[in-house]
Amino acid sequence: MLKPFAKLLICSVFAQPHAEILGAALDEMRLLAAIAHVETGTTDTARPCRKVGRAGERSAWQLSRPVWNTYSTAPFTSASSSPRLASAVAAAHLRWLRLNLEKENLAATPYRLALAWNAGLSAVLASSYKYQTTHYAERVAN
Repeated sequence: MLKPFAKLLICSVFAQPHAEILGAALDEMRLLAAIAHVETGTTDTARPCRKVGRAGERSAWQLSRPVWNTYSTAPFTSASSSPRLASAVAAAHLRWLRLNLEKENLAATPYRLALAWNAGLSAVLASSYKYQTTHYAERVAN
């Protein structure tokens, strides 16, 4: 009997729609790992990240309180102590950014998603982000 993950891999090889979904999920995971690495230097997002940003951002992805509260009812301090919950919030926010960029007919490239992660979606849509944000986005995308 095949394990569930093996079944998923076999399905992804033989069924194109599944392969696309799996590929998109892997791309999202890679992008979230790159964001965490640039934000906090972490390479292990499964461990709690106690770093707090200048504006109070928390977790490996340096989530702000408003972003956290959009996706979670847990206390904001949980962003530092619960890596699984922080990961789920980060993934949900990345999907929201992707959907809204695509809604505006903009390609949701890793570079553009990193811009939106750092400067905010409205800044990207208005092309009103700081020059330093482009360096951030380049580091994430590369």
